[in-house]
Amino acid sequence: MNIRFNPCALFVITALFIGCASPSKFVKGFLGISVENLRNQKEGRFSTALEIPYNECYAKALLVLKDMKVEVFVEDKKNRCIGASKFDGVFPYCLSATEVGVFFEYKDELSTRIDVVSKNHRLAEFVLDKIQSKFNAKAG
Repeated sequence: MNIRFNPCALFVITALFIGCASPSKFVKGFLGISVENLRNQKEGRFSTALEIPYNECYAKALLVLKDMKVEVFVEDKKNRCIGASKFDGVFPYCLSATEVGVFFEYKDELSTRIDVVSKNHRLAEFVLDKIQSKFNAKAG
């Protein structure tokens, strides 16, 4: 029996057993398709509270991002987040790889808090303004 040592397999197995991440979070993080690195970031975070139910808020925010023709790489309604990149076509002060995380906090049946986070503070503020304008257009 010929057994070969595979360092990548050993790393994955070790990481899973020491409990640093669930298998799905580990794989998503490894592949770069996660916004968990932005979830707890304090700087570059812009927030608003809206008197809108969560499902409607999530759907409209997602629509705003898709209308901007950016790449939405995470749509996770269960974990209340959206991840997007490639804003360079609509926002001149960023790289295409700059990521934005949009996080939703369910307040009650009729209100939701939205946090938009990015390492590019101006981009996060720009995205939140775009999302808010979608809701203000309905109210006006």
